[in-house]
Amino acid sequence: MASGVLKRYSGQYAGTGVAFDIVPDVTPRVVIIRKVTDLVISMKNSADPDANHMTISNHADTQIALVTSNGITIATRKVTIGTDASINTSASICRIVAEE
Repeated sequence: MASGVLKRYSGQYAGTGVAFDIVPDVTPRVVIIRKVTDLVISMKNSADPDANHMTISNHADTQIALVTSNGITIATRKVTIGTDASINTSASICRIVAEE
């Protein structure tokens, strides 16, 4: 963010259960995904290992969890949505914000 201007991508996707890429017009440092269908929030920053992210949910059994595989991966102008159920299940509606 050398220019001093915040660059942000926001969008929505329907989960498929299969990994896929989102190509924002930014190289994100932070990605936040809100799974609308069951109120799970997932967060990742670019310093986290690939396919890792943290989830926060209102489920009684696991309210905060660290996903260590099949999660979110950040690359240059690309966010890979893995197959973890917190971010990608068939027919789930998710909103994503990626900030540089």
